[in-house]
Amino acid sequence: MRLGTRGPAGESGVVRCERHGLVATVTALLLVLMSSAVPAQQEAGVEPEGNIEWMKLGGDGKSQPSLSARSIVEQEKGVYLAEGYVDLRYGNIRLQADWVLFDRPNNHVEAKGNVVLDQESGTLSASRMEMSLETGKGTLWEVTGFQPPEYHFRAQRMERIDDTHYKIYDAEFTTCTQPTPYWSFRFKKGHIHVNNYAHLINVRFRASKVPVFYSPYVVWPIKGDRATGFLLAEWGVSGTRGTVVNTAFFWVLRRNMDATFFYDFYSDAGSGLGLEYRWLPSENGNVHLTAYELTRDTDEDRSRRYKVALQGKQHFRSGWKLISQFSLVSDSDYYNDFERDFSL
Repeated sequence: MRLGTRGPAGESGVVRCERHGLVATVTALLLVLMSSAVPAQQEAGVEPEGNIEWMKLGGDGKSQPSLSARSIVEQEKGVYLAEGYVDLRYGNIRLQADWVLFDRPNNHVEAKGNVVLDQESGTLSASRMEMSLETGKGTLWEVTGFQPPEYHFRAQRMERIDDTHYKIYDAEFTTCTQPTPYWSFRFKKGHIHVNNYAHLINVRFRASKVPVFYSPYVVWPIKGDRATGFLLAEWGVSGTRGTVVNTAFFWVLRRNMDATFFYDFYSDAGSGLGLEYRWLPSENGNVHLTAYELTRDTDEDRSRRYKVALQGKQHFRSGWKLISQFSLVSDSDYYNDFERDFSL
């Protein structure tokens, strides 16, 4: 399900990075942490041009680790130092870096320089990493992530506890590609439970470089299916409405019923409250209700404008279809001034 752009639209000159509804909300952190595809500054595992004598250290890369590099030196029994286009493989893990210290008896690795950790679930890049190949538990520093088409993530440190639990520190997340993102949120510490919830501490939401929201603690859903929680915000700039900030909360009522509540702030046009309600009463029927109110409270303008729309559809086996519609607007110019798009 994708919720369309809300708030007055259809106006040229509006610059925004949009929230992509529930999809972004329930998957954003999960995709970045578990399925991010990050280009390293230098392809650590790509073989350079020219004739190079490669050194390899046992193992098939599946049941036993395999290690290849330009140079491999056994520093002490079972402990190897590999340098130059290092490529280590074990099970579903592939580690590439400029420098790797491999403790073979304990299956423990330390890596530095253009570190790329590739797993079945995705790829992460970092400047440094320590990890147990046996348990998968480890720590990465200066982590960067990108998940096509538009999720960007970076953190000073990430701890992988197991397949479903992560801890991340001093992190930033955005879907914008600009050098200074139109919007982003940062948090001091996060505990991520994959396919469950993210518990974030000291969360700061920014519009460009301006802090606009702070919360000491946020619980963020990262489930694979629908989940109750706040949606990612939208931010934009309008010639007539000024700075625009759109926020929303998604509520799963039942398996066949959900609702989204909106609050929009316009620095030059007031504030708006909205509701979108969806209900599937039967396999072949649906009910869709939308409501929105925009209020201005200034000395020059104390207006209140609104729109309510209700639509119901029911398909019958005989081929007949019953459609009912109801709409109510505050004034005849509402549709000319504001364009609402609540699309599923």
